[in-house]
Amino acid sequence: MNIFKNKFLMASILFLAALFLFNYFAVIIKSSSFENKLDAIMPSDKENFNFSKAIFNVTKLVDKDMDLNWCQTELANLTHDLKAEIGDEANPELRVKIFNNFMFKEKGFHYNERAKNYFMYKIPDKDVSNDEFMSYFTVSSLLKTGEGVCLSLSVLYLMLAEQLDLPIYGSILPGHIFVRYIEDGRSRINIDPAGNGLEFYHYDEAFKIDLNSANGSIFGKKASNYSVLGTYIYNLSLICKRMKRMGDAEILLKKAAEINPGDADVLYELGNSLYEKGKYKEAAEQYAESINLYPDHSYAYSGLGACLFMMNQYDDAEKNVNEALRLDKNNLHAQYWRDRIFKGKKQ
Repeated sequence: MNIFKNKFLMASILFLAALFLFNYFAVIIKSSSFENKLDAIMPSDKENFNFSKAIFNVTKLVDKDMDLNWCQTELANLTHDLKAEIGDEANPELRVKIFNNFMFKEKGFHYNERAKNYFMYKIPDKDVSNDEFMSYFTVSSLLKTGEGVCLSLSVLYLMLAEQLDLPIYGSILPGHIFVRYIEDGRSRINIDPAGNGLEFYHYDEAFKIDLNSANGSIFGKKASNYSVLGTYIYNLSLICKRMKRMGDAEILLKKAAEINPGDADVLYELGNSLYEKGKYKEAAEQYAESINLYPDHSYAYSGLGACLFMMNQYDDAEKNVNEALRLDKNNLHAQYWRDRIFKGKKQ
């Protein structure tokens, strides 16, 4: 009987071990497949590539239900109609006026009010499904519903500009993006798609960024379409993370950091990824670099404080959390760590 029990126990252990190895290698193979697919659709020439095609292809990797042919046809139809309206107009101001009227009035593209409330913490995270969250960011959803956020609206604006060979470029900010009409020998025209084409020129003050900074930050600078693609990929990584597709999220995040090493938001999210793995020293380095690029990044300070606390550096942890709260008194993450640090120092 004992021999039978021992054989049964051994067989069970071997079965469980085999099952674990199967699942382990299945995850690796799946991640490897995703990474290979991503690499296959990335532009080989960063300066000269089909931006619209790249955006559609990376979207399809994440949005499995996306109808690629329909999206391509819809973009072609929009391009045809916009081209007819702009015609031979050469004046930049009038071109932009026609473009904005077409996109925001005639076609009705606009900022998703529910998304705005969600990002302002007026709607609980649990009340937003994964599909709804994804719809905020993807161009495929914007084309279907007419609703998007600053990212999807700006990306569509750039896609149409590319089709018509208009000198319009992106400009990336902390948690925001807008576009600019820039023609040699003329003043630039700022266009904020999140505000129905609002012409605004005080982003440096609104977002507390130094436009003349030489620290490597991409914020507020003229962004190439390749850089905007990187920002789009970064947001796709957030979608995958929310959907618990952690392997895909990490691959997309690393690609975004490779494209935009000067994006403080991307480095902050890299810090989060490392922190969740218990790699506090490495996470702290990412948070610190995020702060170097954007000194007003409250959540990077609280992330750094959390890492320092986990490494038993309580005084430095407290300094960073206090700085996070000075920058944003409503930073819930910093509030949590302030209380935890206080309790830790008392013990």
